[in-house]
Parts: sequence; structure tokens; C-alpha cells
Amino acid sequence: MNLAKHTFTGRDGIMTTIKDIAKHLHISTVSRAINGHPEISDKTKKMVMTAVEELGYIPNRFAQQLVGCGALTVGFTIPDINDSFFAKCAVGAEGVICQRGHDIAYHSIQRNTARLCEFLVRAKELRYSSVIITPEYWDKALFQQIARTQMPTVILRRKTPDGVSDIPYVDSDHYGGVRELCRHLIELGHRHIAFITYDAIVLNERRQGYEDAMLRGGLPEYVFECRRTTNSDQVIPLGYGGMQEVLKRYPQVTAVIGANDMLAIGAMQALHEAGIRVPEEMSVAGFDNRAICDLYNIQLTTVEQPLRELGCQAAEMALRLAKDPTDKPASVIMKTKLIVRHTTAQPR
Repeated sequence: MNLAKHTFTGRDGIMTTIKDIAKHLHISTVSRAINGHPEISDKTKKMVMTAVEELGYIPNRFAQQLVGCGALTVGFTIPDINDSFFAKCAVGAEGVICQRGHDIAYHSIQRNTARLCEFLVRAKELRYSSVIITPEYWDKALFQQIARTQMPTVILRRKTPDGVSDIPYVDSDHYGGVRELCRHLIELGHRHIAFITYDAIVLNERRQGYEDAMLRGGLPEYVFECRRTTNSDQVIPLGYGGMQEVLKRYPQVTAVIGANDMLAIGAMQALHEAGIRVPEEMSVAGFDNRAICDLYNIQLTTVEQPLRELGCQAAEMALRLAKDPTDKPASVIMKTKLIVRHTTAQPR
């Protein structure tokens, strides 16, 4: 059986092969014409494409990939299908990949490292050309699975740990974004700024930005770390509880930063119930610039990530690696943008 053979489904539902089209046209260059071979004349290509269009052209892309031609397929993991935040990255990646005539295959992993490892095996079985993944946490099992499957891999919205340089990544400058946010609050006059967070890769990087900004400004640190979670539905309640604890432990605080927008919104809810006005009595800021932040009754000061651009960059890398797995694209860190709205002001 020749796995490289193209097949076509005619309008009457009968499967037609390349040989049938060649016989119909009395030429032997149908396959090369379909694949755009430079030695085939434009006239012949046009004639062939007209014929296959009439028959309902459906190329066997899996067969094409087995012989190293035709469209590539990039596997793309969605960390949490319930969280619309990841959609912008996906839109950016899909735009680049599909514009080049290739395919993208989405897989939901529900922030589960075991499922991510299973995805890598599945990607190998399905002969994906490369993959774009977003790990929730780095651990030994994940690195071993990447090495074992030898899938050309790009990391999106996560940096690889120190000492790991052979896996390229595309991410935002979480550290720099929080430092800029801290400068904004300090310039407003705040000297007692709290930080509500939980244990996660990007949030730990943001925490480091906060701690360094406080150290550089000679200011005290007020960090409250909530319990670790991978459930997006639990984040607002964590921010709510975290703000309640901050009010008990650090009554001198005049501003609070949520390590992400959902934590900040939870903090705002707790302040509202406590009768503390935002921003008159407490400034609040977040990180990510989710769509909810711009609602008229929220108007949260936050930091925006270039999500679509991150997806585009990851797709560019994935296509490069798909065509040449020995390629070594440089990792990319993209700048964030401070978005000042109505939840931050000078302290009373």
C-alpha cells in the first residue's frame, strides 16, 4: 500500500485516486501539479486543479505528512477550556498557522501535568509536526516525556527553568510588569502596598517583581499567599479571603495588588462588604487585563499582556521547528502594558 497516494472524494461519494485523475487527463504529473512542483507549468497546474475541484478535492494530509510534504499539523494545548483568557493566544497562533496553509489541533489538558504528558505521546502517535504547550508546573516527568517523545516543542506563556535552554519559550515580562505597577502606586504616594497571590509559575515571577520593587524603594513587604489552586472558579474567592486576611494582619495597608485580575476582583468584593471605598480608602490593582476589568462598575487598574502576539510568536517558532527540528529559535519575552483605570488613586 502506498501511503503517499492522494485520495479524493467525488461529488457522488465515490473515492477517486490520483491515478484516476491522471487517466482522465492523460498526464502523469497530477501529484506534482497538486503539490506545486516548480517544474510543472502553470497551464498544467490549472488544468489539474480544475479537474480535482470538479471531483471534490480532499487531500489525504496524513499520507502527505508521512512522506514529508503537504500541510503541517501543530498541536496546541488549552490549559483550561473553561477559561476564555487563553482564547486570544489561540487566535494568534491559529492565524499564523492557517495563513501558511497548515493545520492546528487543539487539546484541553485542564491544568493537569499528567494529561500534558499524555498529550505529548498522543501528538507523536498522530504524527504532529510540532507542539505548543503551556505547562501548569514544571516537574521531572514532563521534561522526561518531552525528551522521550522528541516532539519539537515550544512553551507558551511559561518560561523554562534556569539551566534549560534547549526548549524555546514565548512569554510576557511578568516581573517587569509588576515592577511598573508598583512604581505607579509608589508615585501616587503609597508606602504600604500588599500583594495577594498563590503558588503558580507566573504568579511567583510576579511576586518576585513586587518584592524587588519594595526592596528597591525601601518599603515594607506585605505578602499574603493563598492556598494553591488550579481551578479558575476558585480564584475570586481566594482573593476575597486574602483581602480579609490582609485587613486583619496589616491595617496600615493603603493599596493591594492581586497577582492576577481575579484575585484583585475578589479583593474588591471583600472591601465593598467591609465598607471600604475603592480607590478613596484602598487602591486595588491586578494583572492580565481580562475583559471583565473594563466593566463600568469594576474599571480595574491592571497590566496587559500581548496575548495575541504571544500566540503568533509561538506559532512562528513551532512552524520553524516543524520544518527543521534541529533549528534553535531564541526564546522571546514580550513587554507588558500598564492600564490605569479607576481603582488606584493617592492615599488619603
